[in-house]
Amino acid sequence: MTEIETKQQELEELGLSMKPSHLLMAQSLAAGNNQEQAYRDGKGKGKDGSARASELIRANPSISLFVSLSQQVALLKAQDSLEVTENRILSELAKMGFANAQNYYDSEGNLIPPHKLTSL
Repeated sequence: MTEIETKQQELEELGLSMKPSHLLMAQSLAAGNNQEQAYRDGKGKGKDGSARASELIRANPSISLFVSLSQQVALLKAQDSLEVTENRILSELAKMGFANAQNYYDSEGNLIPPHKLTSL
């Protein structure tokens, strides 16, 4: 199991153990919303949503843990997508090596401007 899969599993298990309203709030915070918006997304009612959100977060550490795990998963996924591997390099070299040069010229033999090229 990869580190991403392990963290995702932890995140799923944590989410299942949370109250639905707390999970909605945690998901909203993980998505980048402020505490007041997250409180509303978690079906919070009443005045001063920001203060009430702070109280909920302090009283329920699982909310902060969910946000932290979500951020870790997102970071690991981003790092994984940027990883340069031997297979990725070979794949890119193969694309260049097997490219058909005729695709870069129009029917009259003129070079097609780069901004008019479509992915092949």
